[in-house]
Amino acid sequence: MAANSSINQKYFITLHFQRTSILLDGFMSQPTPNVITDLTNGSLLLGLGKYKYKSLAFIASSGISYGKANYRGELLESKINGGSITYYIYYFEEDSYRYIGLPVNFKILLTSPYIGLSLDLYANFHKHSDYGLTLGINFGKIRDKIVKHEN
Repeated sequence: MAANSSINQKYFITLHFQRTSILLDGFMSQPTPNVITDLTNGSLLLGLGKYKYKSLAFIASSGISYGKANYRGELLESKINGGSITYYIYYFEEDSYRYIGLPVNFKILLTSPYIGLSLDLYANFHKHSDYGLTLGINFGKIRDKIVKHEN
């Protein structure tokens, strides 16, 4: 979830909250090692943007973030438990930590004055950095209407 604002549609401010958890990793298979399994993050980003066309903007931003995460490291051991049903128990290195990070975001925004779509490429650099690509729907007053002046 994010709240965005702009000054003259050139300078952008974003407050971003992220909550991510891997729920089904390892269901019917071995869990993935070396991955963030749980993440809570709040970020403040400041950016510069430019409307290339009246409905298409490119925005680059960076800032500061604070969060907490759980990281699953290397597989240490696996055991087979038998009986009428056989199942595996996996033991991994675990790391729970709080962090201050450096988020970087590049956004492509396709918009009307009040609704838009965005494609964000982001990275947040901290102890076990996270990154990704998100597709967003934007609501609210996003940009000013284009007014045609007659001569």
